[in-house]
Amino acid sequence: MKKTLIGATAMVVTLFISACGAGGEAVPATAQPLSVGGTVEGSPPFGVTVIEDESSVNPDVVLARGTLGSGVNPSMNVTLTDPIDVDGSALQSISQTLSDGGCPGISVMPSNAKYATLLGFSVFEDDEFNIFPDGYLFLTDAADVDGLAGGDTIYAYWLVDREATVRGSCEGDSISVNLAEGWNLVSVTLRGDSSAAVRHVASPKSDARWIWSTSSLGLF
Repeated sequence: MKKTLIGATAMVVTLFISACGAGGEAVPATAQPLSVGGTVEGSPPFGVTVIEDESSVNPDVVLARGTLGSGVNPSMNVTLTDPIDVDGSALQSISQTLSDGGCPGISVMPSNAKYATLLGFSVFEDDEFNIFPDGYLFLTDAADVDGLAGGDTIYAYWLVDREATVRGSCEGDSISVNLAEGWNLVSVTLRGDSSAAVRHVASPKSDARWIWSTSSLGLF
């Protein structure tokens, strides 16, 4: 069920995010800039430099594209696809996604709001045709990217086709997000009992950083 409430990454993720200790919550929600950059903690293999993510429901639609430098603690630069250039077939119903994941009681207003989500970015080797990424970049404050603990937060980008709100709880997890039309930043914070809470934020916490991982969901 945990995979249902986070909010979908490449078909399988739906964790719920919490703003407990997260960056300042945007009220009302504020769309994020299309340019994402920073320094990555870790040492990706040489040649693994191409960042690209497609929609989980329409792989012909690219949602993010960028580059990753080489060496220890390389720089990353990613451009989120302008919402006006994203075909509607790349988005899925928020209500239907939650319902299919076993959480039909979550309130989504308006009920026809659609979204696409990215929990981190996928990285590939340059000049290679690979179906599966060689690694991933996650924005988190976790001390150990291979084992999230209570209080740790991981961030995701949600692309929404209209202003929307999502409220409710399911099996201990909770969600309360105000979403702007366009790209939004949401935080997923784990509690000590392994439940999670999802909130929208204007920016990540000051101690959040980009981390290289070979695990598809960081620690999930």
